[in-house]
Formats: sequence, C-alpha cells, structure tokens
Amino acid sequence: GFENAPTHAGPPSPASTTSCQPNSQKEHSLSSLPVILQHSQLHESAISGSGAGLTALDGAQLTAGTVPDLRLSANVALRNGNQTFTGTNTFLDGNGGGILRIGPNQTGPTPKLIKFGDGDYVSIGESGIDDRMEIRAALISLFGTIGFTHSLYVTGAVSVAGGVYAGSVGATGPISAGGSATIARNLRVDSDGGNYGEGIVLNCPPEMGGYGGLVFHSTVRGGALGADTVKWDVSYNYAPELGVTGDGLAFIRNNTSTPLYLAANGCVGVGNVTPTSRFMVVNARCDGNTWVNSSDRNLKENFGAVDSAGVLEKVVAMPVQSWNYKAQPGEQHIGPVAQDFRAAFGLGRDETSIATVDEGGVALAAIQGLNRKVEEREAALRAENAELRRSVAELKALVNTLSAEVRSGAK
Repeated sequence: GFENAPTHAGPPSPASTTSCQPNSQKEHSLSSLPVILQHSQLHESAISGSGAGLTALDGAQLTAGTVPDLRLSANVALRNGNQTFTGTNTFLDGNGGGILRIGPNQTGPTPKLIKFGDGDYVSIGESGIDDRMEIRAALISLFGTIGFTHSLYVTGAVSVAGGVYAGSVGATGPISAGGSATIARNLRVDSDGGNYGEGIVLNCPPEMGGYGGLVFHSTVRGGALGADTVKWDVSYNYAPELGVTGDGLAFIRNNTSTPLYLAANGCVGVGNVTPTSRFMVVNARCDGNTWVNSSDRNLKENFGAVDSAGVLEKVVAMPVQSWNYKAQPGEQHIGPVAQDFRAAFGLGRDETSIATVDEGGVALAAIQGLNRKVEEREAALRAENAELRRSVAELKALVNTLSAEVRSGAK
C-alpha cells in the first residue's frame, strides 16, 4: 500500500503537496491503487497496468510524451495513412471557406491548393496569379458550364455536358461540349495520328437539325451570340439562300449571303450556291479545260452600235507583239498590252488587265469592219468592171460599124 502524507488547505506547494510514498520496495500496479489522486504527485519511476481504474482524465494536462498510433481513436486521421472519410466533413479557413493543400509543404508564396467556399467556387491550382490546373487522364468528364480564367490543358479527352468558357484550351484527345464552347484566347488541337488523324471534329446530329459549323462573331468577351454579332460562318448543310439542305459547305457573311459555296457534287461556287460546273463565279464558269464567259442577253443592258471600221483602224494601229510573263520566262504569248488596249478602246476596268470578252469583241468588230471594207471595195470594183465592159461593148460596136462601112466603100 501507499502512505498518504497529511494534506493542507490551499494550493499545493512543495511544502504542502500530498505525496504518495511507497512503504516498501515492492512494485505496485494501478489496479492496486484504490484512491483517486487529486493535486498529487507520484514520485515513482514507473506505473504499470491497464489503467482501467482511472476515470475523468483530462488529456489537455498531457504536456509531454508520445502516444502510440494504436492508442488513438479510429476517428483520428493519421497523416501517413490511407484515410477513408464518411459522413460530412468540413474544412474551414479563417474566412469561412476551406483550403486543402496538396503535395509537399510549400515555402514560397504560391502553394498548390484546392480551395472551397470562395464565392461558391472550387479553385484548383496555385494561390498566386499564375494558377494552372493540369489533369492527366484518358477521359475527363465535366458536367455543367466550366469556366477557366487562364488555360486548360488535358493530356486525354475532355467531355463537357454543358458549355466551356476558358482562356486557352489544349488537349491531346478529343474535346466535346454538349452546350456552347467559348474560348477566350485560343484553342490548339494537335492530332495524335490516330485512325484518321482528326484535328477538330464537328458533329451535326440529325436529331439536332443536321447542320452547323464554325461561327466567327465579334462582341465583348462572354457576350451573347446574335444576328448582329455574327461576321462569318462556315456552315455544313445550310446557306441563307438555300436553307437547311444540300449537304454543302457554305462560307456565310453576316448570316445573309454566301460568297463561297462548296457543293456536294464537287462544284465550287463564288457568288453562286447552285454551281453546275467545276468552278463558277456567279454566271461565268470553268470545266477544268476552258473558261466560259456568261453572255446571256438577259444579263446585259445599254446596248449600242459599234463603228466597226473605226475599230478596225484602231486594231491596225495598235501594237501586237510576242512576249512572256516575267514569272513564266519559258512561255511565249502574242497580244497587246493592257495599256495600249485601254488607250485604243477605253474598255475594261483598268489599264492593267484585258477582259477576254472585250478582246474577243474587239476582234469580232474588226472582222466586221474588215468585211465591210472588202465589200465596199468589191462593190467599187464591180461598178468599175461594169463601166469597162460597157466601154468595151461600145468600142466593139464602133469597130463593127467602121468595118462595115469600109467594106461597103470598097465595093
């Protein structure tokens, strides 16, 4: 047993502290201690036992020592153990939000963090202004509208059920968005050399109308897409002049006109959404071998007569030489230069080009002028010939008369 020293009123002190002195050299266990020690010190080198008799202990009074992991409650998470959290767990910082630090302890000003409760957002990245988020996975699936102030780069595929709003987006796999995707800076796609080496793939599901494309619009960042903001649209299976039809690819300006159209039949139209030749510019066309100018009377106006004789004179006076283009030194051509042609006839748009329709028209007018000149000369020759024949006939008649008189006088 232990001997209890006399107790004194007031706070314990070295002189008045109740002490427990062993009355023998025998070691005593805690289970043999029948009393509750208060404001007492145990001057003993060791106490053994289960401690089952100790109650109402205050752990805050433990100021030194080590507690083995196995002595901790199952509700205490270990730093170096695999943890499973159940129920609702709240991590709070001084502002009422939560911060979860990831990775080694950072000594710099921008540690890697997952931050919760900051204006109902979850932030992943550094705490500084150069935040970056890197996700490495075969497929990243995001639901809702995802916004990134800076850049998003994913080594796998990105699938977003809603829209995407980001600074820059890069991914080695496909990027798909169920809603609208707004990229504030740039979108870079590097093909991975797969089956078809896809870059950007635009799907236009039949159940959604079967048309769509790439729209260029100009408005403030994050502004709504509207008829007055759309500047250009590269659209599949749609053109303003045709509606939703044709399976062609249209380059649409201001959502009102189609300057360029690639038809499903392989024909290309410039200012023509129904091209019937390999290349058509409004009504002019090319089949790959010859160029055909449009010349429909219904397309023309301001008709006037042409002085074909005057045209012929100008053609005769105009220099026609052989030459080659500077960029094609081995190819010789024959014809006038645009400056001389323009000075002679005043045709065409400028002094540096000759329209084939004008060159052909001048040639035809000159031929008509030459034909008229030949006909006029021929008429003059015919008249002169007739006069000569008349004169010959008169002379012949006179000769005959004189011959008859001579014969009759001789008799």
